[in-house]
Amino acid sequence: MFFPALLSCSLLMLLASAAHPTLLATVLTMIGKMNSLHLVVADMSGSYRTPSDGTSYTYQADFSCQNGTMDVGKFSLVDGPYMTGSEDEAELKFTVALGSITVIYATCEEVSEYPSNHSGHVYTYTNNMITGSGLEASFTVSIKRDGFSCSTESTVFIPTNVRALLDTWWKDCPGCEIVITENINQTLHGSLLPVVEGIVSGSELCFLLDY
Repeated sequence: MFFPALLSCSLLMLLASAAHPTLLATVLTMIGKMNSLHLVVADMSGSYRTPSDGTSYTYQADFSCQNGTMDVGKFSLVDGPYMTGSEDEAELKFTVALGSITVIYATCEEVSEYPSNHSGHVYTYTNNMITGSGLEASFTVSIKRDGFSCSTESTVFIPTNVRALLDTWWKDCPGCEIVITENINQTLHGSLLPVVEGIVSGSELCFLLDY
């Protein structure tokens, strides 16, 4: 015996679920929109020094860089996605890896000081290139449903133990590497967060709560 009403209801549910992409497809779409970012990097300066005799310091680097740009390669999904929570409130988590990153500064100036003779050396470089790899970013998107609409809140975590591969004079400047890597991480964090927030439009993620 057939039950038309039950059959129609089941068919509607099947069609509704088929109209929405899967959880994995949704996350891969987000990642695809992150690819090939071209970002302006803020001017930066840094100083790195180590204790010499307890009262004075040995300066390994004082530098400033202006007019930087950052290009990132493609991201790949390395962990997740995971959904936890209830039908009205849940968290979506996933981790991506960045294939490559290139930072070019139009001008960088390095000042090296040697307290022993109090002499200073100033070097100016152009077209400085910094390349890095192995960067990972972990995303958490909180989704809350209120009736037929949803709100989202995104967070991004980028490990701070990343090291950049530095070209030109950066190779001989361990202090520069530390400061520059921190700046790269900060730039990525500040740039990726609005990208993710722009992708995860609340209402479009409501269906994920039904998984």
